Amino acid sequence: MTPSLGRLENATVNFYRSDGATLITTLETAQLSDGVSLDGYRGPLVVEVLGDGDARYFDESTLTMTPFPEGASLYAVYPRAEGDFAMSILTDLAHRIAMQRNLFPLSVREAEIVNAIVRHSLAPELGSQLTPPTVFDAGTTSGSLDDDGPGRYALKIAALASLAESEPSPSLAILDYMRSDISDGRLDGDGSAPYTDLNLAVEVDGGVRELADDFGTVALQAATTTYRWIDGHINMGFLALGEAANGLTYNIGAGALVHTEDVETTAADAAGFMTFSASLSEAGLYSGTVTLRFPAEVGRYECSEDDSGTYIRTQYDAGLETVTTGEGDCYLEVLKAGDVIEGLVSGRVVSAGDGSVTGEFEDGYFYYDPA
Repeated sequence: MTPSLGRLENATVNFYRSDGATLITTLETAQLSDGVSLDGYRGPLVVEVLGDGDARYFDESTLTMTPFPEGASLYAVYPRAEGDFAMSILTDLAHRIAMQRNLFPLSVREAEIVNAIVRHSLAPELGSQLTPPTVFDAGTTSGSLDDDGPGRYALKIAALASLAESEPSPSLAILDYMRSDISDGRLDGDGSAPYTDLNLAVEVDGGVRELADDFGTVALQAATTTYRWIDGHINMGFLALGEAANGLTYNIGAGALVHTEDVETTAADAAGFMTFSASLSEAGLYSGTVTLRFPAEVGRYECSEDDSGTYIRTQYDAGLETVTTGEGDCYLEVLKAGDVIEGLVSGRVVSAGDGSVTGEFEDGYFYYDPA
């Protein structure tokens, strides 16, 4: 396997087993082009990049090679030690979440999810944050970034760096800000960060469009106008279910609702949609069923305006029914859709009776493994 570090020189790269402590091998960045031998290890992998007095990286905001000094670092966690993988601010934040939540040693599933939830909030236009981005360097010019996964990834990394453009090393500065800020599950600024919960999405969206105009193809420029704005709230709902539990968890105002009983799924119907249903208990106050309907393929799906497409529905035994509509940025992101079903979900919950908003369906995470 080979991690993609972009334009980074003379840094030290450490490869660890899933516990993040057992060292497999250490290489210099110049050695990575020949691939990395991990002595047959294929499990979850933790990669650490460390700076020193000679290390430099290309900063996407200043457009110059910049010191990657002693004390600077970059991390990533990978579900499996194989293939080519990215290292970026997004993978580093996934590692930070794993650290803060004491997930080490990581399972394959945990490594997948910590990466998915960062991407879900900060780069929903990407299919994966582990696929290497287009290298952004001094040769990047007008039209260099295509409207594909690598091009979109490079664009988002550069836009995040631009948040700290007043700093001498913007990419390192925004990484440090966000590492500190993410500890409470929200990127909302801490007084010193160059963003707040009110302007984060606006600033990043503006940076994405400006950089697309400077470095993207016409197709990429057009695509950025359709991007969903990022969300500083990091979905930690999967932690409530635990490593092996089947069910659904979400937060609707007062606290988390965890659904772990009687999970049922249906195969894809003629229209290609499947359902995931779980019995629920709202802090002992209500009982009933939550049903998710979504296409039986990995992807991100907006909720439809009616029952013909993707939706989230709750039916309480007491008679109250709520249903999400296309309003309120409602979506389901299907991460797995085979024998194992897994995904993230968010939306505004509306009374099916009078249409009144009853809450926000946040931190939604669903999982089912028949084994």
